[in-house]
Amino acid sequence: MKKMLTVIGIIALLLILLLASVGVWAYYEFLYTEPLTEQELAELTPDWDLATRGNWSPWYDAGDGTKVWDPAGSYNAWLASVPEEDKAWPILIDAYYDHLDTVFNHDLFTEHRGTLPEHAERWGLYLKLIETDEVGVLCQKLVDASTRPVLGCELLRSTDSYEHAAMLRNGIEDDNWNTGASASGAFWDTQLPWLSKSRSATNLLNARAAYELEQGNTGAYIELVGAIDRLSRLNSEVPVLIGSLVELAIKSVVHRSIDWALVTHGDAFDASQLARLDAILHTHQEPLVNWAGEMLFYHDGIRRVFDEDGNFSITMFTNYQFSGEACSLPIGELSSSAQRMLYVQHLCYAQGLALSRLPWDETVETMHSVFQRERATLSKLSTVTLDTMMPAIDSAAQRERVFQQQVLGTRLAVAAYRHRLRHGAFPDSIETFDKDLIGFNPVDAFTGEALRYRVVDDRPLIYSLGDDRTDDNGLIRWERKEVGELGDEMQIRVRTWPKRLTTQEAAVQRLNVPESIVGDWVLFPMPVDEPEPIYEREEDEYDS
Repeated sequence: MKKMLTVIGIIALLLILLLASVGVWAYYEFLYTEPLTEQELAELTPDWDLATRGNWSPWYDAGDGTKVWDPAGSYNAWLASVPEEDKAWPILIDAYYDHLDTVFNHDLFTEHRGTLPEHAERWGLYLKLIETDEVGVLCQKLVDASTRPVLGCELLRSTDSYEHAAMLRNGIEDDNWNTGASASGAFWDTQLPWLSKSRSATNLLNARAAYELEQGNTGAYIELVGAIDRLSRLNSEVPVLIGSLVELAIKSVVHRSIDWALVTHGDAFDASQLARLDAILHTHQEPLVNWAGEMLFYHDGIRRVFDEDGNFSITMFTNYQFSGEACSLPIGELSSSAQRMLYVQHLCYAQGLALSRLPWDETVETMHSVFQRERATLSKLSTVTLDTMMPAIDSAAQRERVFQQQVLGTRLAVAAYRHRLRHGAFPDSIETFDKDLIGFNPVDAFTGEALRYRVVDDRPLIYSLGDDRTDDNGLIRWERKEVGELGDEMQIRVRTWPKRLTTQEAAVQRLNVPESIVGDWVLFPMPVDEPEPIYEREEDEYDS
C-alpha cells in the first residue's frame, strides 16, 4: 500500500511539473513580452497637445485630485466651458434638419457624384435646386457656422442634445436618444454624427459656389469655397483617423473646385482674389492626418483591454472589444505587454508622418513593414490585439502625400495667373515666375526637382514626371474601366493614377511592361474622366 501511494505521489508530482511546464510555456508563448528599455520607455510620453490642439487632455480630473484616463469625458468637460457663440454644431445641425426634406435628402446630395458644371445634364438638375432663395439663405447659415472656432458636438454613445432638439422640432423620431447617456467612454463607442452631415453641407456649398461663379459673382464664389475649407477643419477636432480623412476629402473638393474655376473662369479673378485662392490652398499643405490623434485613439483602445493593475485581460478583450473601463495607471506602471504594444504603435505612426511628406522618399518604410518587423517583439496575444486595432493607415499617409502634390500643382497655376495679371502673359518657364508669387517649393514628388511647367494653348500645363521619371511632355495615361450593372456594362476612359513605384521598380517595369508607366502625372488642369462609352468613338482618339 505504501509503495502504491509512493507511485501515485510520484505520478501526481510529475503531472504537476508537466502542468507547470505547460503553463510556463503558454505564458512565454502567448503572454510574455520583452520589457522596454529605458530609452524606449522615454519615447512613450506623447505630447497630447498635438492631438487635442491644447484644448483638453486625455487625463481627466476626477474631482478628488486624482487623474483618470478618460479622453471623451475630458473633451466633453472642455466643450461645456466653450461659449455657445463659438460652436458651429448648433447652427449646422439646425440647418441640416430644417432643410432635410427640401435639400439634403435630395438624390443629388446623397449620391455624392460631384457638384461642378462639368457634365451638362447633371448640372441642369443642380440648378433647379441651388438657384433658389431657400438655398441662398441656407448657404449663408453654413458660412456663419464656418466662422465658429469650435465644432461643439459632444462625444456620446447616443444623440447629443443639439441634434435631439433639431429632430424633435422637425417631427423626426429619435430612437438613439438616451437622457442618461454617459459623458465619458471609449472613443471606439462614441457617435460621430458630424462626419456625414459635413459632407452634405460641402456638396451644397460647392454647387452654390460654382453657380455664383457662373453668374459672375467671383467674390461670392471665394467666400463659399473659403467656408468649405474652414468647415473641413472642424471634422478633425476629435482626433480620430476617419475625421482626418473626411477633412482631406472635403479639402479635395475645394482643390478640385479651384482647378475648375481657373480653367473655366481664370480671367474673372483680380489679383487680390487670386491671392485669397492661394491662401486657401496654402492651408492644404499643412499636415492633415493627425498622427498624434491616432496615437491617442489607440492608447485609449489598449488601455481598455488591460485591468486596473495594468495586466492584459482576456475577458475585457473578448467582452468589451476596446470599450470597457480604461486602465488609468501611468505608462511606466503598465505591464510589459501594454508598453510594448504602445511602443510598436509609436514606431508605426512616426513612420506614417514620414510617409505623408514630399518628395517621395524611397528609403522610408511603410507602417505595415514596420509593424511586421516589430511583431517578433510582441506576444502572440499582443499581436492579435494590434492586428484587430490597426487600420489601413499606410493608405492614409499615401493619400495625404498625393493630395499635397496636387495642391502644389494648382498653387503653381494660381501663381501663373497672378503673373499674367501683372505682365499681360503667362511666364514662359518656371524660372521666369516673379519670385514673390511662389512662396513654396514646387517639388516633383518623384524626382525631387521642380515640377514641369509649360504653356499650351494659352494655358498653363503643370505636371510631375510620374513613375517612369521621364518627361513625356504632359502626356496623360488613360485606362479603360467597366462600369454599369450586370448585362449593361460599358467602357469609359479614366485617368491612371501613379503607382508610386520606386526607381528600381520602375526600371523593372520598363523592361517588362513599359506601356504601363509611360506618361506623366498631370496636376493642372486636372484631367476629367469621360463618362461616355468608349465603343461609340474612334479608337485612335484615345491613343493621343
